Amino acid sequence: MSSIHKLKSAERAKVRQFIQLTNCSEKIAINCLAQNEWRLEMACDSFFTSPDQYMKVVDRKKIDNWFAKYSQSNDKILVDGCIQLLDDLNLRPNDRKRQCEFTKHEFTNGMIDMNCDSNHALYQRLVELDNELTTDLNKLRDLYLFAWHYGKQLEAKTMDWETAVEYWNILLYNCVNKQLLQLWIEFVSQNAKAVTKDTWNLLLEFATSIDSTLSNYDFDGAWPTLIDDFVLWARDRLKAHNTRPTIQSNQ
Repeated sequence: MSSIHKLKSAERAKVRQFIQLTNCSEKIAINCLAQNEWRLEMACDSFFTSPDQYMKVVDRKKIDNWFAKYSQSNDKILVDGCIQLLDDLNLRPNDRKRQCEFTKHEFTNGMIDMNCDSNHALYQRLVELDNELTTDLNKLRDLYLFAWHYGKQLEAKTMDWETAVEYWNILLYNCVNKQLLQLWIEFVSQNAKAVTKDTWNLLLEFATSIDSTLSNYDFDGAWPTLIDDFVLWARDRLKAHNTRPTIQSNQ
């Protein structure tokens, strides 16, 4: 579903009015209005008549207890708690342990927005989100651009290449050509100490618009130098791979 900044001004105004009238989240407001032709009165009637159609009621007390299970203090889940949560979700935490924390406010509001009040509900929602990212480029782009700010050090203007590689493996592995992604990671690991914001942002466009042979890459385009250098390097690697003789078995 579209986020509010992508809507027309009249639609954004209706979203704000709908939230004031129903006290629901922005996500639910957009969903309900979109399903009712962006007619405010019709959407409100539909929401109050069949609220379960648009929102699942989550148990706030269950979320509080859920948070307490993983928090190392009264108001935060720190890195050990995050790793334990991933273990309980049967998700493998990354080998390189990055600093990660959630405040109680962030955790509670996030789970309410996703309609989750248990590990089981969260796991199911994560599976749904993973499927959405492979089919909806706009959602993938929103998450990918957000990851830049989340992954780098707060005041840094670049992201260290090790962190960037971790995020590329998580965000792009199921969404782009896997061979090119692995070649890119190999190239960056050998040739870059840090990744700039420009390179980070344009890599997604590169990965979703350039074919697997790199034949439609335009060196005169506004690509970062690192991507230009990668294409030259990768074309040689791909050419060597494609011309490698095959061993035929004796008949």
